[in-house]
Amino acid sequence: MLDLYEIFPDLKIDHIWFLKFFLLLIVGTISGGIIGLERELLAKPAGLKTLVFVTVGSSIFSFFSIEIGKATGGDPLRIASNIATGIGFLGAGTIIRRGEWVEGLTTASLIWFCGALGIIVGSGYFLLAIFCSSGGVVFLKTLEFVEQKFLREKKCKIMSIRAVFPKEKKDEILNFSRNFFPGCSRVPHKIFIQQSAEGDFIFDFEGCERHTKNITILGSASSYQIKRSDSI
Repeated sequence: MLDLYEIFPDLKIDHIWFLKFFLLLIVGTISGGIIGLERELLAKPAGLKTLVFVTVGSSIFSFFSIEIGKATGGDPLRIASNIATGIGFLGAGTIIRRGEWVEGLTTASLIWFCGALGIIVGSGYFLLAIFCSSGGVVFLKTLEFVEQKFLREKKCKIMSIRAVFPKEKKDEILNFSRNFFPGCSRVPHKIFIQQSAEGDFIFDFEGCERHTKNITILGSASSYQIKRSDSI
């Protein structure tokens, strides 16, 4: 049986040590859960379970890094310093790029933030960790409100397009409809395709002008019209 006292004779494990470790697990779960719940409610790739485990895992790494550093006289920051690098790879997995639109950056940054929370918890600053977690959610929601109210609102405009395509362009139209990804969360996009009595295809599109960079299939249209509305 492995005896930690033989490996680290200066490591002091008593009921206070276990109590501190138990509090670490609880505070790590609460701190990560505050942010994880916000992501879970928005159905983001990294939700409650992911962010809780990131925070608790970072807390355990930091805690034992400090404890073993005390027992061996080594640098207690050697293990904790690699948390930021390791969490960065995990966060990169939540970033998705579709054409010119990139999503998941906020979730990736929050994973990194939870790694930092774990270091705070593992260092024993329990109240500070909960304060930073709660403050992070408040700050995130404040920035989202400012962005939607004062930035996006004045830039997003509804664009309507009606185009007529020859019947030979059917596959091209269908491919565009299947692969098109809207880049705007405020203006819902709509695509409607119907065939006229003459055999031509009538293509109706409605979406955000600002986030719809280029509709390449319009170059193959027999004719098309574009209408723009005011900002929403």
